[in-house]
Amino acid sequence: MTQGAPHDAPLVDSHAHVYTTGMPLSATAWHKPPADATFDQYIATLDRHGVKHAVLAAASLFDDYNEYSLEGFQAMMRAVDNGRTWVKLSAGYRLESPQVAQDCARALLAHAGPERLLWGSD
Repeated sequence: MTQGAPHDAPLVDSHAHVYTTGMPLSATAWHKPPADATFDQYIATLDRHGVKHAVLAAASLFDDYNEYSLEGFQAMMRAVDNGRTWVKLSAGYRLESPQVAQDCARALLAHAGPERLLWGSD
């Protein structure tokens, strides 16, 4: 690439977490977040910096607490509908029940189609 040439590669935040300080921490949490990092704040930060692609990951600090993740799942489905979101499927083994992982994968496949899903071996 020559200096000053336009950069064609997309900007991607490849690993981010969203949470609130009110979420219950796991017994083995190594850190307590000092402030909220909400979905709206994250999207605003991406937009402010021109980042069009991102990967959200569940934070291990919260163990199996998933209410905020479920809210995020619903927001993600809306973003898939808008055509600018791909979903990474990974770490199903971390869920208490393999059936939950299968049900989520089926729902995502039905809703988003295979062209919007990515696999991560984690």
